[in-house]
Amino acid sequence: MSRVFIVLIILFFGGGTILVVQAMKTNTARVFTPSELAAKAESFHVPRARVVGMVAPEKLIYETEPTIKLSFQIRDPEGTAEERIAVHYDKLMPDMFAPGRSVIIDGAFRDGTLYATHLMTQCPSKYEPPTPTKTDAAPASTESNIS
Repeated sequence: MSRVFIVLIILFFGGGTILVVQAMKTNTARVFTPSELAAKAESFHVPRARVVGMVAPEKLIYETEPTIKLSFQIRDPEGTAEERIAVHYDKLMPDMFAPGRSVIIDGAFRDGTLYATHLMTQCPSKYEPPTPTKTDAAPASTESNIS
């Protein structure tokens, strides 16, 4: 009975390990910047990639008739590299989508173009803590005069 129990435990953990490895393979994608993809350009094919970039103002086309098409270009988020990647997306444009906005795109990269399946915009971080203002009035004294 103990041999059967040991074999079942080994099979259970072995099967669990295989399932975890398979899940990680199908749910992970390498994160690229547009300049990394542009460097590899035409000869590079990635079936599933995640790209973080900024929407470039040039060549932004959004059509809703006869089919939904959104075509635009992205550049590196920091703006250090001038390379741009063309993106095609065949779903509705997100509400916060605009030139200069940071985006995260999941899709397939082939023939120098990113064919997006998911497009997420990042809200700009505009919160800045208030800066202290200098006042001309002297602060009230907290010391008391006890005689």
